[in-house]
Amino acid sequence: MKRVPPTMIPVQGLPRPDNLADVLNYRRPMPRVAFYWQGADLWWQDGRAALNAGDCEAWMLYTEHPRIRPFFAPYQWHDDDPEKAGPTFLLLDRRKNRVAVGPVERKEQAIGRAPYVPLDEAPYLHNLAKKDLEHIMDKTRNNDPVL
Repeated sequence: MKRVPPTMIPVQGLPRPDNLADVLNYRRPMPRVAFYWQGADLWWQDGRAALNAGDCEAWMLYTEHPRIRPFFAPYQWHDDDPEKAGPTFLLLDRRKNRVAVGPVERKEQAIGRAPYVPLDEAPYLHNLAKKDLEHIMDKTRNNDPVL
């Protein structure tokens, strides 16, 4: 099993589209959002809401892309117990254009605590086609954020 980093770690140089949160089905205006896995569901949490409405297929296409995979290889996103959240979360700070990874138990420290939102109140889920991701990645620049 991969080791969970003890603190937030900036992901420097990560190629990503400016609208990565949107690609992963987060369409709210909050400046910071955390993405994490719980069982087979991708969740997002932004300090005001937590919802299991992330686009799992988009996450898999993005994180397994050959340009992206090396950045995320050191981290474990899933837990063997489907009732538990994975040990690692991805933090997007859209205001500062920064990305970091940290242990899931620290996500509230990074973005604030949020109540659960029932799935029937979730926004429409979209599926990102592989060809669409390739188009996005072709237009993506490398980012060198530091938290």
